[in-house]
Amino acid sequence: MRNLLRQCSLLAIAVTTIGCGSGDIGYVEGTVKLDGQPLPNAMLEFYPQDKGGLSSGRTDANGHYELYYGREGKGAEVGEHLVQIRTAGVGDAGGDYGPTSKERIPVQYNNKSELVRKVESGRNTIDFDLESKGKIVQPPSGY
Repeated sequence: MRNLLRQCSLLAIAVTTIGCGSGDIGYVEGTVKLDGQPLPNAMLEFYPQDKGGLSSGRTDANGHYELYYGREGKGAEVGEHLVQIRTAGVGDAGGDYGPTSKERIPVQYNNKSELVRKVESGRNTIDFDLESKGKIVQPPSGY
């Protein structure tokens, strides 16, 4: 009986910790602009600087986005994140992702991004005002 109780306790601990990240989740939303204009159909990816899971979001017609964190729902892990923003391969809002759109954002904001933003507990508004100055690299065909 004591052994069964111990096994059930261990199972309960394992089940409650499966899928847990490194900490708290903060809700993140904001607006992305390119040369002062809202940027529709852009994909944002937030990569935690410490261990943790990727969060991503997509801008709507007004450049507004919300981040989603795996199966946990909306948000991103609390802490510093490297941010990549791209338009290549992102279809129209409500449509499928695919190779239909070209990259409009310079590499310093995506493949060679140096954008770092901090996510805190609670609500976060993180806006991006990007400039089109810089090298724009299209992904390989068939992307």
